[in-house]
Amino acid sequence: MQILFADLQGPLVAGSKTQPPDRLERAAAVLAEVGTILSLPMLFSVVMEGTSPPHLLPALKPYARPANTLLRIPVAPFHDRATAAAITRQRRPILVIAGFAAEVVVLQTALDAVAAGHEVYFVTDTIGSQFERTENAAFREMEMAGAKPTSVLSFATRLVPDFIGKPGKQVFAALKPVLGQ
Repeated sequence: MQILFADLQGPLVAGSKTQPPDRLERAAAVLAEVGTILSLPMLFSVVMEGTSPPHLLPALKPYARPANTLLRIPVAPFHDRATAAAITRQRRPILVIAGFAAEVVVLQTALDAVAAGHEVYFVTDTIGSQFERTENAAFREMEMAGAKPTSVLSFATRLVPDFIGKPGKQVFAALKPVLGQ
């Protein structure tokens, strides 16, 4: 299992209307923290913001390193050789996707990943869009292709056996920002 954060950049996410930017950022940061606790490989795929370099969401910066952050030009991460190679290199058949926007990078990534043989999960509370109707259409299209919708809470809790010992106790603590605590 590996996690791909696609285009979760401040100026892009600021346009999210379906998931408020602060909630999207909080959920993405919790997903990254859970990934860290469970030692899941994470990749940050980013694009230029006009003529400016990418500005990853502040809450994700602690998890991004030069080795796991890739600048791409194509809209779809699988159409970028370096990004596709980084995903393939992990040799992990399950790809978990967080990103902006649902009907662009998230949709294209999910469809390409399914076509490449990955089991795909898209984490709905870490995904935003400018329009509810187009986001819903993208979610339906991904599901029809075989990708599975989930939430940070559902995803994280399915990966730990309990909340008493490690790593369950750590995961439960990491989930508090999405639980309203």
